[in-house]
Amino acid sequence: MQMAASDQLPPVPATLAPVVLTSPGVKPFGILVIASSFMSYVPGVNLGTLAFIGVLVCTMMYLIATVRPVITNGRTLAMLAFLFFALVSVFNLLGNGWGVAEWVRGVAPFTFFLLAVFLPPLTAFDRKWLSDALFVAGLFWLARILITAIVLQLTGQDVFGQRLTYHVVDAVLPYPLVMVPYLFFCDSGLKQLYRWLLVLVMFYVYIWIGYRAGMALMSVPILVYFLERIRHFNLLAIIALVVGVIAFYYFGVFGSFQLTNRFEQLSSDANGARLMEWTYAFESFKDSPIFGKGIGWQVPGSVTYYGLEQNEGSDVASVGYVHSSIAYMAMTMGLIGLGLYFYVVAPRVYLRKLLDGEWFAFLSLLLIVVFCFTQASYRTIQVVLMLILLVRLNTPAPDVAEEPVGQG
Repeated sequence: MQMAASDQLPPVPATLAPVVLTSPGVKPFGILVIASSFMSYVPGVNLGTLAFIGVLVCTMMYLIATVRPVITNGRTLAMLAFLFFALVSVFNLLGNGWGVAEWVRGVAPFTFFLLAVFLPPLTAFDRKWLSDALFVAGLFWLARILITAIVLQLTGQDVFGQRLTYHVVDAVLPYPLVMVPYLFFCDSGLKQLYRWLLVLVMFYVYIWIGYRAGMALMSVPILVYFLERIRHFNLLAIIALVVGVIAFYYFGVFGSFQLTNRFEQLSSDANGARLMEWTYAFESFKDSPIFGKGIGWQVPGSVTYYGLEQNEGSDVASVGYVHSSIAYMAMTMGLIGLGLYFYVVAPRVYLRKLLDGEWFAFLSLLLIVVFCFTQASYRTIQVVLMLILLVRLNTPAPDVAEEPVGQG
């Protein structure tokens, strides 16, 4: 028997309709990644680092109280195995003549791999939220280094005419390698004009820094984007880019800040130092090829700063890194650590048509991993957090994303 019209239930008010929520642990992790963009490259006593520590403490308290740790796949397990091996490498380090203080400084960034167990399998909404968080972190980083550079220039320092990292060390962090793929393969909500302007700004920043590898790597997602558009006969975006690049050079943006000369002068000194580092790391690896010398193994300052004696810090006795993730892992943790690390971070390619969000994760992870072949950013907390997210995003999305719902 049908109900009378007067007996029918009223519609559910819009305010009580289910809303999409992130899975437990996802939003706090994203907030932590954003907070890390305020922290200095080398954590010190400053507002950005203190703010990150505060967010980290709150995040850990929340995750421990509300989220059940889970090992979602083999890469998460490999992260834990790598961290365990890094921790026990203290015995190798002590046996090779260095102390606990060097080991603590070396192992500290990698302890953040433990946070991976608090990230559950990701829904489609989780993936979008975490991708947005990575991009927002990059925006905060970009604003911070540009504001710092302008302030220093106004105080009388020749920031625009020299390598940016001589004045703003935090510029070495590879946020542009995540931001550029995001702008091309994620729904940022930005108009095309603003997206291209951001891309051009990040190219300019890498020229200012002097990272030729960074500029080449940022070209990869643009090339992939072009190939996709050519395949769909969308030439408008390609024409717009060509016109933009020509205008960029025509108006003398590079020459106005003497960047071209500085860029050309940088290569010879840096190449000599990198060769010395690789040679030293290889010789250390040969002494202990299976287990390595231990996290925290020190490299003589004369090796790291070879040919760069004019730079601040070149008079230090030793440093705990080399400018290559491959050389560093082989030197400090041997074949075991090298294999575990690259099993975790190596981008996975799947034999099917990738969605835009999956292109973003694959390309961003690929660019950061390759970038760290010649830089020391792999030892920073910011990059470790980015790697955790990108590794998790670089997994096949479920055919049907079950998004958690709840009352708003």
